Amino acid sequence: MRRWSLFTININAFVGVSRPNLVTAEMVSTMKDGIVFAMANPTPEIMPDEAKRGGAAVVGTGRSDFPNQINNVMVFPGIFKGALAVRAREITEGMKIRAARALAALVTDEQLSADYILPSALDKSVADTFLGRGRPRAMRMAGQMMAWKRTISLPTKCTSAGQNFSKSW
Repeated sequence: MRRWSLFTININAFVGVSRPNLVTAEMVSTMKDGIVFAMANPTPEIMPDEAKRGGAAVVGTGRSDFPNQINNVMVFPGIFKGALAVRAREITEGMKIRAARALAALVTDEQLSADYILPSALDKSVADTFLGRGRPRAMRMAGQMMAWKRTISLPTKCTSAGQNFSKSW
């Protein structure tokens, strides 16, 4: 079986969600204006400073001790606030895409740089950005242009036999 590398497939972006120390600075040096999102935690596929040394133009990581932390904490609790505002029964792919666009919109052209491609998870405006200004915007964010069924089934009691009793709210 042939092992592929960044050298053999000539790529300019790497998104990793796999294992530590998979990518080297030498591999990154083969990229043209490379973008590296090394997400494995706590040790990414390549450390951000090593990726920069390899010539990466933009580096994102799951780690909070480097710029451009990319972490699912960015959308919590905001996406849930938006979903609850429209009484959504599920989080859809459309919601996730709109959430990503809402996060990206928080970074102005003046702020945008290789070390600032998205706001900090600690930025207080992040969670509320999914709600926008009132319910109509939240409905668009959630991709729901229709009224949602107002009752949901939630477990109120579970027994050891695996029985699940639900109550309509």
